[in-house]
Amino acid sequence: SSNSTGTFTYSAGTGMGIIGQVVQGTYATETQSSSVTYATTNVTATITPSSSSNTILVTANMSGVAKFTGNTSVGFKIHRGTATSDPEVIHFAERAGLDNGTGYNWIGSCSASIIDSPSTTSATTYTVFFNSRSDIATARIQSDGVESSITLMEILA
Repeated sequence: SSNSTGTFTYSAGTGMGIIGQVVQGTYATETQSSSVTYATTNVTATITPSSSSNTILVTANMSGVAKFTGNTSVGFKIHRGTATSDPEVIHFAERAGLDNGTGYNWIGSCSASIIDSPSTTSATTYTVFFNSRSDIATARIQSDGVESSITLMEILA
């Protein structure tokens, strides 16, 4: 498996409804979980809003999603922060995959977008977490080192 992380940042524009900046974080190391407890995917990015009235368009694309062994599916959620105790901004792909059968199933990619209002000008981190929907089966992401990403776009108020 490969191991890569990355960040892309873009800044431009002023005025209402304009994209102020874009930040992207990527991660491409295969990660597995056999627990219903949510664990980090290491897909994370940090943005510093220029105004507390600006919103953030958060888009996550999780790739290489699969399940193998046992009956399970894969759940994802995004938190504003780096821990599951931080505010949850979206729960997605709650039941991605197949709950029946004991074989290996490729799910492919799972994506989600949401507009968040962090109401701050401090550095704000968004992190994707995942779980196996069953404690007896394994969920896998970034299979074979494919890249997952999270993109943050500041929308000026």
